[in-house]
Amino acid sequence: AVILNALAERLPANVYIDRLGIQDGQLQLSGQGTSTASALAYLQANPLWETPSLSGGSMGGGSYGRERFTISMRLKPQGAR
Repeated sequence: AVILNALAERLPANVYIDRLGIQDGQLQLSGQGTSTASALAYLQANPLWETPSLSGGSMGGGSYGRERFTISMRLKPQGAR
């Protein structure tokens, strides 16, 4: 719940997450937004994760002029938060 709340607080209203996964300390988000770069910028500087990066690039063709994206980031260990 903590991660979901942090994402809801950080991501702008024009970004929609279709898929979220956590495996081996990595958080991966897939979704759509009007600007992939702005979604990535909003995810910087959070105490729960580090090094958000675009994985696989972004591509046009989403609904209503949105770009599709996948962003990966490493979750910080609980003691380091």
